[in-house]
Amino acid sequence: MPKYTDRLKSSISKVDLLSDDIKEKLYNYIDTLPDDNILCHGDFHPDNILITKDNAIIIDWMTAAKGNPLADVARTSVMLKFGNVPGKSLIEKSL
Repeated sequence: MPKYTDRLKSSISKVDLLSDDIKEKLYNYIDTLPDDNILCHGDFHPDNILITKDNAIIIDWMTAAKGNPLADVARTSVMLKFGNVPGKSLIEKSL
């Protein structure tokens, strides 16, 4: 299973809008983060939760990695705060 920090670095390396200097600063910061050996989803958001009569099922584990579970919490928080919600205007989202 890949390390979450390696996945983060790989994602950052593909962003053309960031300068190499900014990327290097981000890589250095990522190197300071805790690196646990705990299963993390890597793409946890409401669309990846199936609600059934009896329970909830988390789906879409293709980006799973090992690391600190707070990485999932942080990424989900960023997606919910800044991500685009289909069918919802930015004004509705900010309310």
